[in-house]
Amino acid sequence: MAEGRPGGGGPGRSRPSGDGPDGGHPGGRVPSRCRPRGSAPTGSAPAGGGPTGSAPTGSAPTRGGPGRSRPCRGGPVRGGGARGAAFRTAVLRQAAARLLGYPGEELMRELPLLREAVTGAGTPAARSLLGFLDHAEATGRAELAAHYVHTFDFDRRHCLHLTWWEDGDTRRRGAALLRVKQTYQRYGLEPDGGELPDFLPVVLEFSAVSRTDGLLRRHRAGLEQLREALARAGTPYAQVVAAVCATLPAPGPADRARAERLAAAGPPREDVGLTPYGAPGPVLVPLTERAR
Repeated sequence: MAEGRPGGGGPGRSRPSGDGPDGGHPGGRVPSRCRPRGSAPTGSAPAGGGPTGSAPTGSAPTRGGPGRSRPCRGGPVRGGGARGAAFRTAVLRQAAARLLGYPGEELMRELPLLREAVTGAGTPAARSLLGFLDHAEATGRAELAAHYVHTFDFDRRHCLHLTWWEDGDTRRRGAALLRVKQTYQRYGLEPDGGELPDFLPVVLEFSAVSRTDGLLRRHRAGLEQLREALARAGTPYAQVVAAVCATLPAPGPADRARAERLAAAGPPREDVGLTPYGAPGPVLVPLTERAR
């Protein structure tokens, strides 16, 4: 397990981060945050693909020992056509997933490898990630970690849990989380490391392994709100979320309309089971009086 950040967490980052962005390959390795259902947390998937037990074949190549795989050196710039573009997108999403985790010592050691994986892709997403990597490499780990906590733990507008943006603190968010988890299960995967299934780095690693973007597109409005909020705050992490958005098709009219509604109203809230202070309602009666 990679180190997690100390302490608990706020609305944007409620759990310590797990290991980094690790894709599957035809040999079957999967990201540390998404593992085959029924396997040990540090195990690897069997060879093969499809929704019955492992990541689909053809996922992004990786390096590393058992339970800890890493993006292949130089891989993202190789190949052409649709297959090469899909490979590059997968690696860029893996890199974004890693960079959106808590910046512990392991991540700082991996920065040169992440730069090597991203360099040469020549896409807007790659350029955004390289911009953040420049900042991370020029910043000490302690300073970067403090900025991460300040950015994601103390401001709900920077929430990295995608279902929160449309379902907020309401009962229906549980159903939304279940739908995300069921999407992983259709590919024989489940979140690892104690993360909620809608945590953006988990979704990104799943997208890289499965070569799908359905979950990201489903939550496009929330992603755009997150990107804009981080940009307004002036944090370099805005570049990472901008890179994620750049790996997706341009938002359509429905995406823009949903984003506008979220911007106007914000995520919904409800006070479940609470009676407003001073409002009439049931009172507690001593059992001795109730028996009279």
